[in-house]
Amino acid sequence: ATSHSLSLRTSLRTCHWLRTRLAISDSQTLAALSHPTMPVSFSDLAKTATKVLNDDYKIGKIFLKAKSLAGPVSVTTENTLKSKDGKNSIEGKVAASWPGVNGFKVTKVAMDAQGKGDLELALDDVVPGLGFKFKASLFGEDAVLEAAYKQDQVNSVTALDLNFTSVSQSLVVGYKQLSVGGEVDFDIEKSAVKDYNAGASFSTGSQLVAAYTSTGDKAPMVFNLAVACPFKNLLAAATASFEKPNKLVLGTVGAAVVLSADTVVRAAVNTDKKLKAAIAHTVVSKVKATGCVEVDLNAIKNTPAWGVNLQLG
Repeated sequence: ATSHSLSLRTSLRTCHWLRTRLAISDSQTLAALSHPTMPVSFSDLAKTATKVLNDDYKIGKIFLKAKSLAGPVSVTTENTLKSKDGKNSIEGKVAASWPGVNGFKVTKVAMDAQGKGDLELALDDVVPGLGFKFKASLFGEDAVLEAAYKQDQVNSVTALDLNFTSVSQSLVVGYKQLSVGGEVDFDIEKSAVKDYNAGASFSTGSQLVAAYTSTGDKAPMVFNLAVACPFKNLLAAATASFEKPNKLVLGTVGAAVVLSADTVVRAAVNTDKKLKAAIAHTVVSKVKATGCVEVDLNAIKNTPAWGVNLQLG
């Protein structure tokens, strides 16, 4: 009995360590997806799998991100050196946020080197579970007002384009391990539905399966499948997208492996025969360095694309 208890405690510690070191937020862990009172948003139904396949890959970039505090204000600077077709370009961006008071906060004020800016404001818990977000371009005409309600088994997001051209609604309801939902985008000017999607996710223990549709601008509806399964210090994932039952658009399979408390290795390959790998290492507290590489298996003799990412703070 003592041996069994020790083994159980060790397994629980390993599971918690894996989820923490893979930087999967609490709302996206398998346990949270099966939580009966707080289903994820529709856009996050498959995020546990897609994070494994997409995080830490900044191919073709040398990226530096630094975060610092100026009193209650958090300031973030981003600098990116991109290389494409033998030409280099540098992009810069600075952003600030303020935690605010009484539920009101400035989540982002950002400006890039081209003079384009973004503003995001939030007002949380107007009533229990209800919050609002305002998103706008600083020097443009785009502006969106969002209302999000998260309570019990419901996760609802309504977004209104303040030019009054469109409004969208997503809704997910959860019951035990099952989350089911959909989204619709309505064109106000034409009084017609522009896009609509539906999906569901189901988790049993340490396994997650999600199925959902997606549509793009003038693109046919795509049916997507996503699977994630942790095993010891490895989290494996796979996604597949179909335009028709027998027409695979893109499939990807990959995994993230925790080598140590500070080091995670990722690798993924897709049906376009693009193989990518990354290693992320926390050098010291709040300093993370990542290196990544991508190889085109269709042209194996070509020089692989690569990238470096350094995050401070």
